[in-house]
Amino acid sequence: MNHWHITEIPSLQDNYIWVMHDCYHALVFDPGESSVVIDFLEKEKLLLLSILLTHHHADHTGGVVDLVKLYGSVVYCPPDPRFPSSYNRVSGGLDFSCGHNQHISFQIIPLPGHTRSHIAYYSEPLLFCGDVLFAGGCGRVFEGTHKQMLDSLMLLANLPDETKVFCAHEYTQNNLRFAQLVEPYSKDLIDRVNKVDKLRKEGKPTVPSTILEEKLTNPFLRCDCEPVRKFSQEISGTPCNTALEVFSALRIHKDQL
Repeated sequence: MNHWHITEIPSLQDNYIWVMHDCYHALVFDPGESSVVIDFLEKEKLLLLSILLTHHHADHTGGVVDLVKLYGSVVYCPPDPRFPSSYNRVSGGLDFSCGHNQHISFQIIPLPGHTRSHIAYYSEPLLFCGDVLFAGGCGRVFEGTHKQMLDSLMLLANLPDETKVFCAHEYTQNNLRFAQLVEPYSKDLIDRVNKVDKLRKEGKPTVPSTILEEKLTNPFLRCDCEPVRKFSQEISGTPCNTALEVFSALRIHKDQL
């Protein structure tokens, strides 16, 4: 993987389209629009080999039709009937080989919760996780259950600490403001807020983060921590004795803000 580079393409209001590329070829994750991807590929003189989708929402798939029409690229997607039959449903693993001995393998991680068929693409130490785990937060629970979402997040939390988290939105400042409501005295969180604010002032992305950063500062990955449990109990007015009860209280409260 030494010759692969990863570039973020800002898209729509606050999306990131991730492009993994060498000097000749590119893989594109969740292209919500086509024009910005085409501009990048033409500027870098890259051939788009494949498009990899984490879930079916339009801000992640809106550019697919135009890109396929222009480049004839293969599309990989979760096993979900809402995707066109011409797309390749993936589970288990996915391998890519191209010129100059370039090779990469992805593990497909099912992550139900945000949608019922959401997946992530993982090639150590890289994680492309769409809208499940965000920097400092997590996605809304639209189709799954709170238990499914928590289980998905815990699956990601168990990846190696140095895993780089390539999520699909620039939500970090807003997420960390919520995190500070939960743990206002966390030194790790205060340091991260300062770092993130500096990056945004400079017009730079705040992602990727790492799994270690998320475990230290993301309340949705800290549902077994006493300060997070206490906050959840206060806002919900009910006992929060399990990680799931803590998570549900946090997610419901953040949805209402």
